[in-house]
Amino acid sequence: MLRPPKDTIGNLRNSCICSKCPSFLECARHTKETFYCFEGKSNCLHDRYGCICMQCPVPKAKSFSGGYFCLSGKAKTK
Repeated sequence: MLRPPKDTIGNLRNSCICSKCPSFLECARHTKETFYCFEGKSNCLHDRYGCICMQCPVPKAKSFSGGYFCLSGKAKTK
């Protein structure tokens, strides 16, 4: 049986750690906003309280650069 690639969108979404970020606030939790490196800016987050983007397996798997995707928008590849 064929297995789906590890970096499918669903698998990457499941490994997202946005909700553990210091900048992640109750508004984002309530609206279930995450996966900013793929989906873009947050409607809830506006201030920088710390960033863990580069500790996340998603940007690493896709070779994304940068951080604070919740504020700056979708990632750009290197």
